[in-house]
Amino acid sequence: MEAQQDLDFLTLTIMVTVIFLLAGTIKGTLGVGLPTTSVSVMALFLPPKIAIALVVFPILVTNFRQFFNAPNRKPVAIEFRYMGIAIFISLALTTVFTARLESEQIRMVIGFAIILFCLTSYAFPNYHLPTRDADRETFITAAGFLFSVGSIPLLIGFWANGMLSLDLGMLSMLCIIPTLIGFRIGELVRHKLSAELFRKAVLLAFLAAGLRLIWLD
Repeated sequence: MEAQQDLDFLTLTIMVTVIFLLAGTIKGTLGVGLPTTSVSVMALFLPPKIAIALVVFPILVTNFRQFFNAPNRKPVAIEFRYMGIAIFISLALTTVFTARLESEQIRMVIGFAIILFCLTSYAFPNYHLPTRDADRETFITAAGFLFSVGSIPLLIGFWANGMLSLDLGMLSMLCIIPTLIGFRIGELVRHKLSAELFRKAVLLAFLAAGLRLIWLD
């Protein structure tokens, strides 16, 4: 990996493991935030393309688990089926252009997209994020469904355009282990959060990550 020179392999391994443990915990707690957390932090010491490639399999596994463990998965999948199709197509197209972008461009695009999401969620609180307990469960199931659908073209596209090599793919699979441990911790924490605290936690976590990516030196 093209990591900074002062990081040896052991230090890098520990850092990546802790990051995926943390990102998995956030994902299990909030239902979202795995790629946002992991990519934004790993981009501090790894090229963004490598950071993005490493999250492919953890995204796939955690979202499959999140969706298929939900009791309301069938009605949610039916309700959000057209959005799922749109996400599948848009992410398939995105993978084509991602490989052509420079690292700084990728950071900026991700950062601005996250901040835009936070601003619109704050301006229209009932549009993006749940404000009631019932909404929260639907949101978590829908997020699992939509991100499961979206992770498939990401996996295929990144492999096709060369961003996900065999070595990175194997490392991404290893990252599943700390992610699932964190995910389970997050699931236990989730049921202790109020709906309003849940909403604020999502926005604050995303806003901090977006700002950090934009102003990354």
